[in-house]
Amino acid sequence: SLVAIFSVSVTPYSRNEILNQAVSEFAEQNAALSNSVLEATARGESIPKIDYIVQNSNMLRNGFAATQFSHEIGHTIVTRMKQLNVTGPILIPSPITGLTATVNRIKDPFPTRQDLLQFAVSGPLLGMLTSVLLMYVGLQLTPNTKEAIPLLPLLPISLLKQSTLASGLVDSVLGSGFVD
Repeated sequence: SLVAIFSVSVTPYSRNEILNQAVSEFAEQNAALSNSVLEATARGESIPKIDYIVQNSNMLRNGFAATQFSHEIGHTIVTRMKQLNVTGPILIPSPITGLTATVNRIKDPFPTRQDLLQFAVSGPLLGMLTSVLLMYVGLQLTPNTKEAIPLLPLLPISLLKQSTLASGLVDSVLGSGFVD
């Protein structure tokens, strides 16, 4: 599952032609890419474009993990406040989505439907709040220089246009008309 999360984190960078070209040039210069990277790393050399991709994809991966963790914390807070008999989250890797799913087993029936509703809604709400917060922080950290923009990961603009919240947040931080 960790490999799947890493691949989901690297995918936006694979759409960037400048980064792809830099990695391809490195591969052409060095016949055996894996051996060259290992040898360069062993010598303490840095491979700038590959290092850039790995470091930034780690930030994406950590964002996925933080969102999942906060989702589970939301459920845990309600179970502690209401003293509900529920197991802790059991991790289930999902190679299809690249993320990890979790299951909380309910040991005893909830006393009221209100308790069940609060348990069910708390995780997604806290996860969504974390996701929006991370998106805002990421947009604030986005460099807005002509030199840095070509190195950013590329995502289809249609993803942003599907969400009024996401496109509104991007427009408010990066300037109106950015999504159009």
